[in-house]
Amino acid sequence: MMVGITACGSSSSSKVTQTQWLAKANSVCTSLNAQTRALGPHPTPLPGETTAHTLQRSAVYLDRLVPLQVTAVTRLRALGSPPHNAQLVTQALAAIDVLNADLKDALAASHANNPKAYLGIIRGRVNGPDGNRASATAQQAGLTACANG
Repeated sequence: MMVGITACGSSSSSKVTQTQWLAKANSVCTSLNAQTRALGPHPTPLPGETTAHTLQRSAVYLDRLVPLQVTAVTRLRALGSPPHNAQLVTQALAAIDVLNADLKDALAASHANNPKAYLGIIRGRVNGPDGNRASATAQQAGLTACANG
């Protein structure tokens, strides 16, 4: 979704435990996951099926998904740095930012009716290394709901 992160957010209060911070962060992702499920399945066309209509359906889906993702990342950053593992959380949010940028690129390709670019982004980045990296780093940081969404 977005690229480039310099910090996880404001410093956290020493009164918040790591467990409490992770519970709040995972709650943000649980909410995002429910909102994403409510959108229905991502209408990614199969090879050879990419038409203007399927790209339009993908654009409608991504027009709804991208703002949800961006809002979730903003909410995660608003929690401030966790008491422990702040660097891992920062890395996870940076990886999610890259994934969000990929989704924005896929959205632009679908609006431009460019099936080759769209499928390349979805298959080669979102469902490939960028998506895998976002999931893995979120898992390492304890953001299990973010990793499994």
